[in-house]
This record gives sequence, structure tokens and C-alpha cells, in this order.
Amino acid sequence: MRNSLAKADLHLHSKASNLPGGWFSKLIGCPESFAEPMEIYKRLKERGMTYITITDHNTIDGVLEIAHLPEVFISCEYTVEFPEEKAKVHVLAYGIDEKIHEDLKKLRENVYEFVAYLKAKNIAHSLAHPLYSVQNTKITKSLVEKFVLLFDNWEVINGTRGENLRELEEKLARLYEGWDKVHQLEEKYKIKSLRTRPFISFTAGSDDHGGMDVGRTWTEAQALSKEEFLQALREGRTSVNTEKLGYERLLNMVSRVGYDFLLNKGKIPSALKPFTDFIFMHSNNPMTELFLRNFLGTNAERHLLLKEALDKVPKLALERLLKEPSTSTLGESILALILHSTPAFLAYGQKVEEKKAEEVAKSFGIIPKRKERLAYITDTHFEINGVARSSRIIRELAQRYDLPLDVITVWD
Repeated sequence: MRNSLAKADLHLHSKASNLPGGWFSKLIGCPESFAEPMEIYKRLKERGMTYITITDHNTIDGVLEIAHLPEVFISCEYTVEFPEEKAKVHVLAYGIDEKIHEDLKKLRENVYEFVAYLKAKNIAHSLAHPLYSVQNTKITKSLVEKFVLLFDNWEVINGTRGENLRELEEKLARLYEGWDKVHQLEEKYKIKSLRTRPFISFTAGSDDHGGMDVGRTWTEAQALSKEEFLQALREGRTSVNTEKLGYERLLNMVSRVGYDFLLNKGKIPSALKPFTDFIFMHSNNPMTELFLRNFLGTNAERHLLLKEALDKVPKLALERLLKEPSTSTLGESILALILHSTPAFLAYGQKVEEKKAEEVAKSFGIIPKRKERLAYITDTHFEINGVARSSRIIRELAQRYDLPLDVITVWD
């Protein structure tokens, strides 16, 4: 008899999430994702997922492309509003069909009606990234307590968020275990709870938009079929797991989307394309891999190759500039320095987000554990060059926001 512990990545996106995701992507007209549903399916299977789904933003067009496959169930991530709070949240709904999807789209302006419909139809669902601000929503104590009144499942591991959010979100959820505490909140807000059990269970997903890191964060449940897995979600019989979190995933996601955007515009030089296609998982040529690993001098796992490349790029560009000084090679060196700084800025963004979540947790009396500090090590800080300027900016931001980051300079 086969092992009945089933796994599924319950938060991920495909090319159907086709609207820009931020001010810069709006400026250049870049969608949130270009990932093909079949590419996602194959990678999830390779990474050991038992059941497959895609949760695009307010659409099921992506998952419908693979819905004929036996392991697939239809899901969606909806942007839903708290009308009295002027706040928005993301709600993940699982195991739906096209009729239910159309009904849910009409209910998105009122979270109470939206969740009531999910409950009435017995649809498995989860509140995505509870402490992450959706479209500039301010996460307040009252909003979190309303989460408690509405949602039986919270997504506490999100592959694109900082690793410390899980602790905060789990502690918040457990703070309100028991019907007596739920009833107290009903009295406080004069809102009838839509909860179906006295405890909040947890889900997890990669929230990947690029296709590179799907299946590296997942939800587990004892189930021998899709129906049993969805039932386990409804009843709260789930556990969550993940490979190592970190800014590398955000780096992969942002870079892959940007790369696909340029690829579609025909802006990738033909000489580079075989290597960049391999780094961004568009191809699997073993000879390209051999050359690339030898060139970079690395045995890192494939999903870390982009980080490795960005670490090596400034040195390679500088060597080329010294051998062939020109306006062109100078431009390459400047671009290399900018790219080299990208991971640090992404890590900074994650820490700022964690800092905001910690402030919310503190309003509930939850004091985060002492965190590990990050070190940004550079051999140039006071000089006049791009890397030195980046390190000074990072140091200033760390001091301003009291982030656990130290800038360390070294010299011969």
C-alpha cells in the first residue's frame, strides 16, 4: 500500500496572472508571470507533489489548461475587500469549478458574503499571507481579529516572504484557540463568526510567479485522492513544510519574469541566450550546464545558479573592462554592479516587511524571538564607485529601520 501522505503547493501563479504587479511593472507593461501551466505541472511532479493546482489572481484560465490531468484540481487566489475597513486580502479557494468561480468573482467586494458562500458550498479555502499588506492595506489589530472570525485556515509559510513570518502568524492564530475566544470577538465587533472549528489550521505554498521555485514549499495531508486531500483542508488536518526560505526565491521570481519579458521582446543577445535559458530553467542542455558551472566555478543547486552568477558578474565584467577598455565594457561593468546589488535590496525589502509584521504582533503582546543578523561583506565602502555607494545605502537603510543587518568592510 502506498504512502498516503500527500503533498501540494497551494499557492503559485502562471501566465494567466497577466496584470502588472507593481508600479515599475505597470510603467513598462510587464505582467506578473509568463510561466506556462504545463511547465509548472511538470516541475511540480518532478519535485514530488502528489496533487497539482495553480492559483492565479482572480482567474482560472491558467489551471484550466491542465485541468484534464488526473492530479489537478482547480483553484484561484481572489482579492477580496473588507468594506468597513477599506482593506483588501487574498483568499485562496481550492477544488472549485467554472460556475463557482463566476459566483465568487461577483462577491469579491464583500468578504463576509464571499466567505459565507465558500462555507455554504463546502469549498476548501485559506487566507493567504495574513500579515502581508495587499494593495497598501494597513494590517491592524482589528483587521487580524476579523481574520480570526472568518478564516479556519491561514497560510503561514509563503515562499516569497521572510522566514520569520511563520512564527508570528502561527502564534497569532493560536492566541485565539477555543470557541470562548471566538465568541468574545463576536461580541467585540458585533460580527457573527463564520468559523467551523475552534482552532486555525495552516497551509503553505511557494507563491511563485516565475516557475523556478514551485513545489519548494507545500502543504501535507493524509489522503489517497484529490477529494480526500480537499476534505483534509476543510477539516484542518494539514501540516506545512518547506525547503529553505530566503531572498534567493524572490530574486529568481523577479528575474525570471523580467527575463521572460525581455525574451518576448527579442532583447536577449543570441550569444547569451543558451546560458540564460539554462539559468532560468527554459532549457536542460547538459553541455550548457557543464560549461556554465565550470565558468562560474560552482556546484550549487540549480535554483541557486542565478545568485551565483550575480555574485561573479562584477569581477568578470571588471576583468573584461581592464582587457578591453571602452564605453561598451564600462557600461557592462556599471550594469554588473547594479545587478550585483539586487539581492541585497531584495533581502532588505523582506526584512522591512518582517519588521512591520513584528509591530503588528507586538500589539497582541507577542514578542518575536531574537533573530539572526545578516552580514553584507564588501571590500569597498568609502571609495567612489557603484558597489561602495550601494553598501552605504544599505547601511543607511539598516540603521534607519533598525534591521538586523551589518555592513562589514574588509581590505588587504
